[in-house]
Amino acid sequence: MPNEFQSQVIRCSGPNCQETRKSTNHWFIISIDEEPSDPIFACWPLDMDSIEEFGLSKEQRPVCGQSCAQKLFEDWMTRQRAKEALA
Repeated sequence: MPNEFQSQVIRCSGPNCQETRKSTNHWFIISIDEEPSDPIFACWPLDMDSIEEFGLSKEQRPVCGQSCAQKLFEDWMTRQRAKEALA
């Protein structure tokens, strides 16, 4: 049974953002796999129940909203284009 008095602080991993999650925020989880043969960028709504039970993997990054999610996607696309140019 989870401790109702324990809270988990989640900070945004968006570029230049250190926002902390509050109960009414609309956060997302970004998962980035840089595997050269099949790079994947995925985004879905943050589910606190799952995070409290399972935690986050090293590939998963919480972001505070659409703007930070888009910034991470733009950074990821830039890296993919740079890799293609070098190939």
